[in-house]
Amino acid sequence: MELSKRIIKEAKKYAIDPATLVMADLITIGYTPNEAYDIVYQENAVLNFQQNQSIREGITKSGRFKEMVNDRIDSLRSRLPLKDNEDMELMSTEDAAKQVLKAAQLLPEGSKERGEMFVKYTELLRRNSTVDAEPEEDSIRIYMPLKCNDCPLLQEYNEKQAEIEMAREMCKDKE
Repeated sequence: MELSKRIIKEAKKYAIDPATLVMADLITIGYTPNEAYDIVYQENAVLNFQQNQSIREGITKSGRFKEMVNDRIDSLRSRLPLKDNEDMELMSTEDAAKQVLKAAQLLPEGSKERGEMFVKYTELLRRNSTVDAEPEEDSIRIYMPLKCNDCPLLQEYNEKQAEIEMAREMCKDKE
């Protein structure tokens, strides 16, 4: 397997074989140690299972190799941006407004960016207040009067009962 000068240089820095560095990089990006070993040491495919296992364990169980893998993982994490759905916490509108206000106050006075930040701050506050002011349309609200006689539900019931009584009386009169 031909390796780049960068890989050879980094392997010298760790004082290991360049193929071992490639194996560590494969493990760093998510391959299992078995898969990484099979990819890097393809020439060992002719060896039996026990021989391959002892070579693989000799490489992966060494303290230097484990330390190198951890270093490579840390350096890889520092270079990668956060994924959209991982390690992100949503904040409330109030928290966002506070952060926008802090950022606006750090900008120089009279700058265009500072004015834009204050506009965003007021928009966030306005959004927050309109959300709280809107009643829920899905819920039914019934306001109870102070007196039972003032209740619109009771008045409606009494009117229906009166209509029913009038209809009964009309039926009796016709007979």
